[in-house]
Amino acid sequence: MVVVLGAHADEVQAQLQPGRAQVVRCTDWDEGMAASLRCGFDAATGADWIVVLLADEPRMPIAAIERIVGAARAAPGDVLAARATWLGRPGHPVALSARLGPRVAELRGDRGAREIVDSVAALELECGDLGEPRDIDTREQLDEAARS
Repeated sequence: MVVVLGAHADEVQAQLQPGRAQVVRCTDWDEGMAASLRCGFDAATGADWIVVLLADEPRMPIAAIERIVGAARAAPGDVLAARATWLGRPGHPVALSARLGPRVAELRGDRGAREIVDSVAALELECGDLGEPRDIDTREQLDEAARS
């Protein structure tokens, strides 16, 4: 497990209890999400699949992660990605085959792996039955999530 830190890495790491996770710092974080994805992919050496989760979805149902991981492990050899959909909308978690490393290395700017996933054999697994991961982008949303 790899946790990628970018902006405010010192403050985040001070609050983090990583357990078994390897914490890596993405020094190019200000480039955009592509830099964080590359950094995490590089740190996950030896993995056959890399499962991408976002820090702004702290209430991601564990069952959604398990569903994506299970699908990736059981996928036929030509499948290079598996992603969750939430009521038909693509989202996270996303599992990427390590064979996509060269394509991830080419990503730049504020782009994730969506274009890559859209261009390869990929499984889409509906996870809307598991709850809602709720994206948290503002202090107000964070406070509301903490209250509920």
